[in-house]
Amino acid sequence: MTDKRLDLLTDWLEIFFDDENFVITTASDDASFRRYFRIERDNTSFIAMDAPPEKENCEPFIRIARHLIAGGIHAPKIIDIHPEQGFLLLEDLGNQTFLNVQKRSFNIQHYKKAIDTLIKIQSLETKSVNIPEYDAALLTTEMQLLIDWYLPQLSDEQHSQLQAIFTLLSDNALSVAQVFVHRDYHSRNLMLQADDKLGVLDFQDAVIGANTYDLVSLLKDA
Repeated sequence: MTDKRLDLLTDWLEIFFDDENFVITTASDDASFRRYFRIERDNTSFIAMDAPPEKENCEPFIRIARHLIAGGIHAPKIIDIHPEQGFLLLEDLGNQTFLNVQKRSFNIQHYKKAIDTLIKIQSLETKSVNIPEYDAALLTTEMQLLIDWYLPQLSDEQHSQLQAIFTLLSDNALSVAQVFVHRDYHSRNLMLQADDKLGVLDFQDAVIGANTYDLVSLLKDA
């Protein structure tokens, strides 16, 4: 079966590199319509993001990546962009995920590094980056998914009890310091680098929210 998006990506890369001397392999799929490919050329590798414009908006990724990099966070550098077709050429942060390394040999120092990086992320200013607030409405909408997906047969009394719990949880989340929240800060999105730096991926859904959110994502990784 012909992959039209991959053909378009290949054409764009041939123009960017001004030749066909590169190899494209699948890097990973995303829990969305985005796909990632590894581009190998002259002993150097890159990552190409395929984000169909009719399905995905690359702008938040671009904006937040630049904000993170400016704040000293090792997010992938953006090398080139084709916004009309939804392609980005990115720095390759490798294939050593935090998850895979920890599976081979647990290392508490890696967790300390991840927490130190999280503290830096939470210290970033949020006014200029234009990200939404994780407010009561959004918190409630996401907690409601528990009912929609897993508990559709609740009685009225049970539903009321859960709604009261949701309100309590929302109030608690909004009562703590509100900071830059990655929103997906877990072991599959953290990359251990050869120079011992920690790369950070999948940040395009960042919000302003509770300072406990990302820490729990990291320590209670599902």
